[in-house]
Amino acid sequence: TFVSSFATKPLLPALTTTTTTSSHLPFFHRSFALSMTQRKSSSTSNKATRACPSVPTHLKGVFAARGNAILNLVNKPPQETNVLYLGTATYDIEGFFIRQTQRFVEAGCHVEALKVAGVDTTSADEQWLSSLSPQERIRYYEEKIDNADVLVVGGGNTLFALDRWRKLGLVPALRRAGERGAVLTGGSAGAICWFDGGHSNSADPSTYKSIRVKKFANRSPDEIVDEIYSYKSDSSTDADSDSDDEDTDADMSSSDEEMSDSDDEGESKNNNKKTSKPWEYFRVSALGFFPGLVSPHLDRVQSNGVLRARDFDECLLQHPGENGIGIDHFAALIVDGPNFEVLSLTDKEGTVKKVDDNTFEFVEDGSGDPGVWIKQAVNGKVVSRVCPPRGQLKDILRVASTIVEDEEATRQCRMANPDDGWVPPTPAIRQ
Repeated sequence: TFVSSFATKPLLPALTTTTTTSSHLPFFHRSFALSMTQRKSSSTSNKATRACPSVPTHLKGVFAARGNAILNLVNKPPQETNVLYLGTATYDIEGFFIRQTQRFVEAGCHVEALKVAGVDTTSADEQWLSSLSPQERIRYYEEKIDNADVLVVGGGNTLFALDRWRKLGLVPALRRAGERGAVLTGGSAGAICWFDGGHSNSADPSTYKSIRVKKFANRSPDEIVDEIYSYKSDSSTDADSDSDDEDTDADMSSSDEEMSDSDDEGESKNNNKKTSKPWEYFRVSALGFFPGLVSPHLDRVQSNGVLRARDFDECLLQHPGENGIGIDHFAALIVDGPNFEVLSLTDKEGTVKKVDDNTFEFVEDGSGDPGVWIKQAVNGKVVSRVCPPRGQLKDILRVASTIVEDEEATRQCRMANPDDGWVPPTPAIRQ
């Protein structure tokens, strides 16, 4: 178990906790052709990449939540609020867009989707876009982002979405949006994407374009929810994916289904090992607007039969230069400039068990409350502490000393889930 105290103010390693080492972690089957030893040597031999240079004090974000918590950060009434949904990670499937933006529509916001996945080339919108010059098309995308008060990133395949945005040159526009005060939000892929990187399930085949589009492209929002939650209702039949999307409803007043709002087929707190799928998590490099390596669904066992919290610790041992942020399924992290707040549905299961007023224990059996954990690998051990309910962002985030790419896992994932969508013809347009 991990034990942590709210009374401890400095960031790790100045903590009184128990720790986890790689020798105490259970061995899990890994589908890529890398054993843990090979993965370790491969990871450390890869070149480092640029990290977020500082802990920001001016950005706004809501990670793994939707609804009122997001709108509370917008300095205008909902009727004047422009919400832009990026469903790239689920290949711009209409049903996911409708379902994940329903609360904003009900609040009176102006909601639209920016479709850049490049999957549906026969739609009227895509036909119109194809009539534009490359410069006009990119300008159209940028103007949509520039006008947004809220950027909602839907879940799905994190690596695919990030690759598309980079190829289209949208990262500077996304950064400008954050700098001018737009709320950056989303669950799972939508939480991971804003940080240096994430503990991602992008190697789960059920998140791949060929499977997702075939399965969900013509399904209604209700049918999508029924399909996803039919797996969750019985852990013995969990079969498909944890699709890197988890949007806990931030107004804390909805049904379980609406609050978890997850596109994660086969994700549960008790997955049956007999039906687990042979895929592995790996580190995906993200936008780097915030420092840290994020793991959503921390308390969940997904379709590979692996408790995500344990695999996240293994990931941090391979990436010791980064600070870890683990978010339980029914928790959310809110950032408002220099300050943060943790939202938690205390009537739902989580990993944070209170020992006394200042001490909290990590539990795997669902007997705790949902929460957020701050983690760091120190001398071959993962040290963890519970994120306080509120405080200053600089006390929980830390700029990475080094970032190392999981290049081989990333390469294999791109090969398995290729992007054949439209891209600008010249590097100058894509920069």
